[in-house]
Amino acid sequence: YRRIMQMSIPGVVAHLGRQEDYRDIIDLAASFSGARLVEEAVNRSLARSFRHAMMIAPGDMHTLAREYLTRWDITNVMAILRGTVFDVPRQQVRDLLVPAGELDTTLLDRLLGLTTCGEALEALQDWRLYAVLEEYYRICGERGVFARIENELYMNYYAGLLGLVASGCSGCRELIAYLRFEIDITNMKNLLRLRCGEEAC
Repeated sequence: YRRIMQMSIPGVVAHLGRQEDYRDIIDLAASFSGARLVEEAVNRSLARSFRHAMMIAPGDMHTLAREYLTRWDITNVMAILRGTVFDVPRQQVRDLLVPAGELDTTLLDRLLGLTTCGEALEALQDWRLYAVLEEYYRICGERGVFARIENELYMNYYAGLLGLVASGCSGCRELIAYLRFEIDITNMKNLLRLRCGEEAC
C-alpha cells in the first residue's frame, strides 16, 4: 500500500491490471480511464468477492452472509433514489453501486433508467425492505426525507441481523461486538444526515 500511494493514477491502473484479482481493469479499460477505471474495477471485484464468500459459506454462515450483505442493497437503493431526485448523472450513480446483495445488476440498471422517485419505489415492491419504503411513496424527495428513510432501513436491517445472531446460529455469537460497533458508526452517520436535512444542507 505504501508503494501504491506513491504511484500516479496510470501507475496504479497498471499495477492493479497485473494482479489476478483485478482482471476487471483489462475488461473495463475500453469504457473507463484513470480514477473511474480503478473505482469501477474495485467495486466489481468487491461484489464478486462477497458473492463468492456467500456461495461457499455452509449452513448458518450462508444465511448470515446473505443477511449481512443486505446492507449493500440499502446503500445502492439510497444512492439511486438520491440520484433520481437530484438529477445526478446516471453514470456517476452507477459508479457508486456495489451489487453484492440481493438486488442484482439487472434490477439496479433498471432502477437507474427510471426518471422519478415514485417509479423507483414501485420497481422495488418485491424487495424484502419495501414495507419500510412504502410509507414514503408520496413524500419521496421532500427535504430531510431521505435521511429518515435511510435511518428506518438500517433500523430494520440491524434488528433482523441482531435477531439472527441472538437465535444462536453457528458462528454468529462472535459477531455481536462487531455489529454493535458498526451500529454505533451507522447511528452517527444518520444523526449527521438527519441534522443536515433539518438545516437543508
